[in-house]
Amino acid sequence: MLLELHLRNVALIERLDLEFERGLSALTGETGAGKSILIDGITVLLGERAQADLIREGADEAVLEAAFDISDRPEVRELLLQEGLLEDEPLLVIRRDLSRRSSNRCRINGHLVPLSTLQRVAPLLVELQTQNSQHSLATPARQLELLDQFGGEALLAARQAYAAAYRSWTAAMERLEALRRSERERLREMEMLAMQLEEIEGAHLEAGEEEGLEEERRRLAHAEQLREAVASAYSLLYAGGEHAAATDQLATAAKALAQAGQTDPALKEPLALVEAAVAQANEAAHTLRAYLENLRADPERLDQVESRLHLIRTLSRKYGDGTAEILAYAAQARRRLAELEREAGAGAELEAEITERAREVARLGAELGELRRQAARRLEEQIMAELAQLAMERCRFRVELAREEAADGLEVDGQRVRPHPQGLERALFLIEPNPGEGLRPLNRIASGGELSRILLGLKTALAEADATPTLIFDEADAGIGGRTALAVGQRLQRLARNRQVLCVTHLPQIAAHAQIHYLVSKAVEGERTRVHVQRLEGEARVDELVRMLGSEPGEAARAHARHMLLEAHPSRNASDSPAR
Repeated sequence: MLLELHLRNVALIERLDLEFERGLSALTGETGAGKSILIDGITVLLGERAQADLIREGADEAVLEAAFDISDRPEVRELLLQEGLLEDEPLLVIRRDLSRRSSNRCRINGHLVPLSTLQRVAPLLVELQTQNSQHSLATPARQLELLDQFGGEALLAARQAYAAAYRSWTAAMERLEALRRSERERLREMEMLAMQLEEIEGAHLEAGEEEGLEEERRRLAHAEQLREAVASAYSLLYAGGEHAAATDQLATAAKALAQAGQTDPALKEPLALVEAAVAQANEAAHTLRAYLENLRADPERLDQVESRLHLIRTLSRKYGDGTAEILAYAAQARRRLAELEREAGAGAELEAEITERAREVARLGAELGELRRQAARRLEEQIMAELAQLAMERCRFRVELAREEAADGLEVDGQRVRPHPQGLERALFLIEPNPGEGLRPLNRIASGGELSRILLGLKTALAEADATPTLIFDEADAGIGGRTALAVGQRLQRLARNRQVLCVTHLPQIAAHAQIHYLVSKAVEGERTRVHVQRLEGEARVDELVRMLGSEPGEAARAHARHMLLEAHPSRNASDSPAR
């Protein structure tokens, strides 16, 4: 709800501070008094692009600011939270700074924001209905939204179920599309992995085998040097030559110690050590002999070992350091290849899932469409009843629900239909103000007066469905008078029972129904023209109604004005009515 409006240096307004309340407020005044300036200021605050001529002559800057109560507007708070603009208090402050010398600035709760952000927030706060503005009710998206809200809980639940099914269906299609886009990459990766595995598996590697190959390569490469060294050692240990073999000498020493030990038992320990040395020397000699028998220069085997080591080094550069890492890479590649092969079958499974989800979307969409058709008939009856009370009893109103045919759409009732996030159909409000003109979309109604009454009738019929907290009607009385004006006043009053309605009017029948009455006036002060707005109470309000009636000032005219107020507000106490 709009709480306050502050304007500085806006056209003819030097300074204006207004406070507003819930209910119906009327703004009246002579033609040209400046009421349109107020509407222009509010329009700019709601996101309309500002013109430089809106800045007061002689001033470099203009300031427009408004405060709104958003305590009962969770959708506004959610949007502000998403934008990082939500404050702790249930208050929303919008400010526009207009400048002749620099760029204009827009602020929400003190934060600089682009105009586009304000244009997203404003429609949730205020709906401004003028004869020349594009009103929200003229957009098909808004019309569908209001129809669904008018349909009640059952329709809204059906819409929610459809929306959930639609999201699941489109998400599955997006997954399939992503899968198809990656098909080429998937096949390329599979081919690469298969080639790598073929190369690794063809090598028949064993973990750690390179260590044994390195040892064998060294032995084969130095076979002659090893043979000479081992043969020399064997000869010294066992074969003898110019000198006695070490084993023979050790055996002789052991024999001598054995004899001496018979005399001195202390020699038993060294004897045991020498006997052990004899055994170890014999064992070493036999081992060296076997080594010599097996050791031979084998260039062919050396080439085989070198080739094997070269293969392992080549694979190591590609897949990991050593056979252990290469084999680990191969195991990982097998798992990835199996995963990619499973994905190849996922496409068929996903296509089956999409088909099933499409059937669900079509079924729920058909059910939602039927509920919408039922709500549309009820809405047509209610709106035509409202228009009849506004002297448009011959006006026809119809809600057209149309589906878009598409060759690639869903099959619904034997027809291929393009689905949308909100359902299978679009809503369009059609009006025939006068017989023979034909039904036309709401936004193509030519007469401003007719459009104002149609909008008022729609708003009244959709009062519970439309949750916009503040409605502003600029000259909803255009082209009407008498009983029709009275009916318009009554509907505005009824519309304001649970919300805030501001109405700019020239008709006393409408102004009398307002709970709050503001007078807009213009006066020349010194060399400047200034616009003022004052809240009327008591006899001041009676005086303004007399002026609007066009009657000669006098007690009879004042009595008539008082009677209009009492008729418009029968529940008021005598103390609430203007003094006689």
